Order: sequence, then C-alpha cells, then structure tokens
Amino acid sequence: MKIILGTAQFGMKYGVNNQIGKIRESNAIEILEYAFSNGINEFDTASNYGNSEKIVGKFLGLKKGIKISSKISYSNLSLLEQTNNSLKNLRIEKLDKLIFHSFEIYKKFQHQIPEFTSLYKGILFEKIGISTYTNKEIHDTLNDEYIDCIQTPYNLLDNSSLRNDIFLKIKSNKKEIDVRSIFLQGLFFKKINDLKGNLNLLKEPLIELNKLSIDFGFSIEEMAIGYVNQKSIINKILIGVDSLSQLKRNIKIFEIKLPDQLIDKIDNIKVLNTTMLNPSNW
Repeated sequence: MKIILGTAQFGMKYGVNNQIGKIRESNAIEILEYAFSNGINEFDTASNYGNSEKIVGKFLGLKKGIKISSKISYSNLSLLEQTNNSLKNLRIEKLDKLIFHSFEIYKKFQHQIPEFTSLYKGILFEKIGISTYTNKEIHDTLNDEYIDCIQTPYNLLDNSSLRNDIFLKIKSNKKEIDVRSIFLQGLFFKKINDLKGNLNLLKEPLIELNKLSIDFGFSIEEMAIGYVNQKSIINKILIGVDSLSQLKRNIKIFEIKLPDQLIDKIDNIKVLNTTMLNPSNW
C-alpha cells in the first residue's frame, strides 16, 4: 500500500481545520492498530511532534515488518544524538528513513552527512531523506548522492502544473518521492465563507475545486486522495488523520479511481501566489 500514516496529530493539534485537537493516546493506539491490520506498515513521526514518538513506540512493542520514519528537527543537537533519542522513544534499533525536517536543517548538517552515512547507514537507519517545500529546495538537493528520498507537498492546488518537471528530475536522479499535505493541512475542507486573512488569496482556486466536485460527483476528500494516488511517479503518500473513522474512510477512498478528465482539469488549476501553498504563510 502506498500510504504512510503521519502521526503529528498524536502529539499536538495539527491542521487548519482540526476541530478535535490533539488525539488521546488510547485513540492514537487504536488508529495505529487499525492501520497496521489493514495493510499500512509505514509510519512517520518526529521528535518535535510532542509525545508522538513515544506513543508510536508503545504501539510497536514486538511487532515486526513496520517501517518508521523520524526526523532531524533541531540544529543544536548532533545527528547521532537526535537519531538515538528517536530510537529510544520509539523503542526500536533502526529507522527506515531518517529525514531532515527542513531544508535549513539539512544545510546545517550537510557537510556531516557523508561521514554520518558511512558510519551508521544500515545500522541506525536505512535511508536518508529531506522534507522540502519549494522546487528550488528540491533542485538544490538533487545532486546530493546521500539523499535517498525527497518528501514534498503535493495536492489539488500544489499540483502537476507546479511539480511535474521537478518530479521527473527527482526520478532521473534515482531518488524516491514521498508526498505530504495532500489535504493542504485540512484547508480543502474549510468553508469558503470561513476563509480569513491571507487565505482569501486562495479563494478562487478553492471555488474552482468545489465546482469540479459538484460537476463530477466526487467529494473533495475523494478528489484529494484519488488525484495523488493515481500519479504513478509517486512512491508513497503521507496522510494524517484526526480520528479512526477518518482513517477508515480514507482507506476506502484509496480504492476509488477518478476519471482522466477530472485529473486533467485538476492538473490545469494554477495558483498565482504560490507562497500561499506553504501553511507557514497563512
């Protein structure tokens, strides 16, 4: 299955449309159990997601066949210290992916990556990745032979009109593409009349998405999942959920196929102010 389950919501309130807040630990464990029993064997977390790593660690126990990604999130702690802290919280011996949480963090440690990789790859982690926002950030990491995977936003607005060319370059450099923010932190589910401040700059493309939803008879949630799921260039899709019922619904939606005409229309939506696709600018 292409899904990676994100766990930011387990340790903090996450998402612009999150009405529930931080998920209770018992509910988080229930979500993890259901995900694993339904074919999702990869989870994404980070040391700065509150107590998310520790909750995932409690769930893991003696379970086998689960892949865990965690992050290098701090500039004032060494790579080894951060990696070991995450392994301790998660109660495991090795991460599948060790991901730099931002381009800035990556640049801070870039000169250390070759030695760190030679010492610990295959021992403390299997792959090194980077979480990016812009195409320029992606471009500036393409030639780094030590980076195995690139995680980047991709969704109904941050779509192929912006990402296709750079995705082709990622693949030509033999790196994996993991996409996140497929719901744009829940913005797609916010009512148009509830948009405030800078978010009004996205009003027109959001109205266009709602019109496509009506015209083709698919919900925004079905469009958001179906769009990224039908892009063969993508390796994995990171999703986060606020509840078990949402996870169950999302798993079912992954079975839906959108018509090519709808995919083409989504591909042709262009956001003029692309800085607004980064939630930090909201």
